[in-house]
Amino acid sequence: MALPVRCANEGYRGKFAFSLVEVTIALGVIAFVLISVFGLLSVGLASNRVSLQETRATGILTLLESDLRNSHPESATSTIYGFPLPYVTSGSEVIVNPLLAEGSVFSVGLDDAEQVVSLTATPRPAFQASVVYTQIPLAGSRVPVRSQLIVSWPSTNTTDPLNLTRNVSGFVEAPSAFSPP
Repeated sequence: MALPVRCANEGYRGKFAFSLVEVTIALGVIAFVLISVFGLLSVGLASNRVSLQETRATGILTLLESDLRNSHPESATSTIYGFPLPYVTSGSEVIVNPLLAEGSVFSVGLDDAEQVVSLTATPRPAFQASVVYTQIPLAGSRVPVRSQLIVSWPSTNTTDPLNLTRNVSGFVEAPSAFSPP
């Protein structure tokens, strides 16, 4: 509680001042708040870093699906990542890629600039983009080729479908179906 200060000069009569106890308590409250804010700053920065990685991985995932959908079946591999396409041309017809089997996994590493590199590159690639073909229809069937697209970080240099999302900082995945053309 602020107390009136009496001074010899009557011009200051009725003015208030803070006591030393009040100033000490106010400084203690401010110190507590600042320590709490600085403590939360590191949590916020870590959350921002994870969010940035997830955003980059989601962009890579979108590009991966687009690459698989928009590469011409004549080439047999995707333009950007070099993955086998779900459908290829055989003579004048488009068929299910005979190189694919259920559970086949194809992976590449991506550096910090998101350029394709070997999974064994040094330093270890920042991301690993993978496609797992989960359902391959019989020849002549109108059932779509189904796959699971996975982008994880950092890369793990594995093509085991069970380990693509283990021992990583994070990953994003999406199912995808490729209908026959």
